[in-house]
Amino acid sequence: MTNQRRPTPGATHFRRRAIASLALLAVIFLAVGCAPPEITSARLYIRNKDWPSARASLEQALQQYPDNAEAHKLMADVELQARNWEAARDHYRAAERLGTPQMKQQVEQIMEGQWVQQYNIAVSMLNRGDHQRAIELFEIATKLIPERTPAWNNMAICYAQIDSIDMAIAMYNQVLVLEPDNRDVRKNIGFMYFNNQEYEKAVEYLQVVADEDISDGSVVSALGVCYVQLERKQEALALYERAIEADPDNVEVLFNLAFLYVQEGNDELALPYLLRLIEADPFDGEAMQQIGFIYMNVDEPTQEDLDRAFPYLLKASELNPNNFITWRFLGMYYIRSGDLEKGREAMNRADQLEELQGGDPPPTTPPTIPPVR
Repeated sequence: MTNQRRPTPGATHFRRRAIASLALLAVIFLAVGCAPPEITSARLYIRNKDWPSARASLEQALQQYPDNAEAHKLMADVELQARNWEAARDHYRAAERLGTPQMKQQVEQIMEGQWVQQYNIAVSMLNRGDHQRAIELFEIATKLIPERTPAWNNMAICYAQIDSIDMAIAMYNQVLVLEPDNRDVRKNIGFMYFNNQEYEKAVEYLQVVADEDISDGSVVSALGVCYVQLERKQEALALYERAIEADPDNVEVLFNLAFLYVQEGNDELALPYLLRLIEADPFDGEAMQQIGFIYMNVDEPTQEDLDRAFPYLLKASELNPNNFITWRFLGMYYIRSGDLEKGREAMNRADQLEELQGGDPPPTTPPTIPPVR
């Protein structure tokens, strides 16, 4: 009988553990699979910062496994390192779409971190007055997460501050694509077209804002001026009247409505609005001057007419002491009232101011956006 070696208890135990381990590995392999060798290689290349080799491996992986979330995520990392922002975004979003919840969370954190980093540095550059660098960084932020409006909005501000109006409008319009009901942005675009004397385009944006809020004096005034410049005065008058009904003390609208009637030669309709204007704003020198002129501008002014005009002209001269037109009206008042000495003094002062100013009275208000007067 042949002698057979019997396994020792220790050897038997070892074989059983080995078989169990292999069985476990088989289960794991079947459950999660094994990463393609291209992805395994790419991980190593990325760890060693060998970006060209990593890209080549991942390109092969994506050709063979286009729905592999990890391949997209790793390729996004490579593109991010190369500052290919849009390509990085596209791969991150593919990884987010195809990957596990954990993968999605990881990708969201990466994109959020990158967007915040670029945006915050851009704001810092904007505050320092480095508009060109701010624009570059805001643009990166828009490439990373294009549906977020703050970067587009701030980029528009940068372009406006360097007088690149067309680009500013383009950036604001991108905000409107994302937020069609953004009233402030629509208003800003309208004012830019207004200041650029592109009145038809200004109306396109400002009319929508005015329809939503007729009490916004700056919008209504600018829109009315647009209508006047486009020879649509009846629309301007109707707009102003509607705005006054909504807000009887809106000084901007009162001013523009009153002086539109003055331009039309209708002092009778202008006067009530001018009187309401100085009640709402007792420091409006132009309105004071115009009221005085209306009282004096009759065919045969009586002393009563002159006396009604005088306090308004006097107040206008105090509010706008360098306006030669006001002093000329005052001179006319004194002369017609029989005070020739004061009349000559006022007329001489008017002549001196006119000579200094080259015939143009100084503006009573600084330029505004929009310049509503």
